[in-house]
Amino acid sequence: MASFVAEPGARMRNNSTERNIVCRVKNSFMTLSRHISVLLGALHSCSEVT
Repeated sequence: MASFVAEPGARMRNNSTERNIVCRVKNSFMTLSRHISVLLGALHSCSEVT
């Protein structure tokens, strides 16, 4: 009975960690895309100068 009660709590904790991982991946993807756009802008300005 105790293990049956503890299981949903563990599953909920798993769900929250999965959500955290998804949020972290989204944030890293957003920052990565921002860095890429900045790098592309820098490359573009450099190619314009030369």
